[in-house]
Amino acid sequence: NEEGIEYIVEVSSDLRTWSSAGVTQVDLVPSDGATKGVDAGGGMERVVYETSSAVSNGQRQFLRLRVRSK
Repeated sequence: NEEGIEYIVEVSSDLRTWSSAGVTQVDLVPSDGATKGVDAGGGMERVVYETSSAVSNGQRQFLRLRVRSK
């Protein structure tokens, strides 16, 4: 993005080990092709992430968002 901010979404099942594998950003504007998010105004963008792994009964899945400057 223009601001030089990088967002890293990661998943964990135990809150100890984290991985970005299996986490993808959903394309909210499929016809656009250039960006996957939607402008929310005020310099903000709305994005959605999903995981490829299913969660069974009794299992937990945690997401975290890390932010860093480029």
